[in-house]
Amino acid sequence: MTAHGEFVYQEVKYVCLPSPLPSWLDLSNASEMQLQQLSQACKPATFGVNSKDVFDENYRKAFKLDTTDFATKFDLRESGLMQTIHSELLEGHVATKPVDAELYKLNVYGKWHR
Repeated sequence: MTAHGEFVYQEVKYVCLPSPLPSWLDLSNASEMQLQQLSQACKPATFGVNSKDVFDENYRKAFKLDTTDFATKFDLRESGLMQTIHSELLEGHVATKPVDAELYKLNVYGKWHR
C-alpha cells in the first residue's frame, strides 16, 4: 500500500495448463496472450444458491485458481490492509478482538475467449 492508501498490483504466479512450467504474470502490465493463458488455467467459479454450488454465466461469469495453482508475492500483513480492515470492522467496539484473513482462491473476471 502506498502512503496515499492506494493499493499496488502485485505479481501472481499461475500454472498455465498447456505448459508444465509455471511463469510469473504481472497483472498491471499483462499482454493479451498472457491473459489468455491465465483464462485457460482457470476453472469455473461457482457461487452458493440455496445451499448448493452453482455456475451460471448469465448471473456471474467468473473463473478461479485455487491456492494450489498459483502463488503471489503479496504479503497481506506487510501491506497494512489487515490493520485497516481491523480498525474499520471493529470501529466503536473492542479493538483487541483478532481479525484474520486466509487466501483460498483467486477469482478472475473479464472477457473470456476460450
